[in-house]
Amino acid sequence: MEALSLEREIDSLRDELYCMIDEKEERKSERVLECSKKLDYLIVRYHKVFSQRISEGE
Repeated sequence: MEALSLEREIDSLRDELYCMIDEKEERKSERVLECSKKLDYLIVRYHKVFSQRISEGE
């Protein structure tokens, strides 16, 4: 269940990053950096949750 929630958050952040293409460069770079950090964190969490579920299934 947590993995599904993380997938949604990751997808949402990716969508937000794509929407930034039309923004002013200065503001865009700040938001891109912020979203990239969040995305990295969520992907790491997702990987840990997914790996744990696989380990429990063995």
